Amino acid sequence: HIGINLYKNLVHSNIQNTNAIFSICIFVYIFFHKYVFFEYIKYIRWWSMRKKVIEQIYPYLLEKIVNQIESVYEKDKELFECLTEIRIRVGRGCILKLFDREYMLPVNITNVDIEQILEKISNYSIYSIQNEINDGYITIKGGHRIGICGTCVIEENHISNVKNISSMNIRIARQVIGCSNKIYNELYKEGFFNTIIVSLPNTGKTTNIRDLTRTLSNKGYTISVIDERSEIACMYNKVPQMDVGIRTDVINKCPKHIGIKMAIRSLAPDIIVVDEIGKKEDIEEIY
Repeated sequence: HIGINLYKNLVHSNIQNTNAIFSICIFVYIFFHKYVFFEYIKYIRWWSMRKKVIEQIYPYLLEKIVNQIESVYEKDKELFECLTEIRIRVGRGCILKLFDREYMLPVNITNVDIEQILEKISNYSIYSIQNEINDGYITIKGGHRIGICGTCVIEENHISNVKNISSMNIRIARQVIGCSNKIYNELYKEGFFNTIIVSLPNTGKTTNIRDLTRTLSNKGYTISVIDERSEIACMYNKVPQMDVGIRTDVINKCPKHIGIKMAIRSLAPDIIVVDEIGKKEDIEEIY
């Protein structure tokens, strides 16, 4: 419309300048590709993340929480694209954490609310997810993880139960395809080298590891992922919720030092991928 109006003004002014008309065409072209196109892509991203939250997370939330989230969305259309966590605490409301800001929802959270959310997550069978509760988190469809906080019951140096659950943290899973391209191009052009990725917390280590796994797997490497905390492939009902490549096998929720042995003995991997090396047994098995 801007280009057409400028053209009409030129015509009405009887300006016979081909350079001016050509400049208008260039302006319209650049405007479309540099603004309209990228705005369209941004809209697609917004809708994609909103659709994911509606289909995969809303079913577990209470209606009063969903309504408040939608109220925030009406004011901030970037909400779902930037949403990283939904924190729910008894007696202290609900907080939406985004990349660079957060929103406090004016909703009262009670013990009954937490119990109802947990029942929805477990499909009304708490016993079926008891082991996951004892681990401190539950993985749901889409790879999203729900952290559990409460009173731990310790038996023989192990957590046998978590009762009086007082808060939950729903971490929104998102995959960034291609984020590891720079690392891949610098390290693996001439083949694979043993690699350790080290950085500060919340800077993208797992995201890059996942994307490197996908790239290497699709380029021909047979890979075994020892996914002790179900953070890399995010398995749900036997299916990886994240793209980790067509030649990747996942040993899920298995201690790393045990999973590495299992992979070497039975899966014949070219590459073994693990995350969060922290125990002495892990280090000894790797070396």
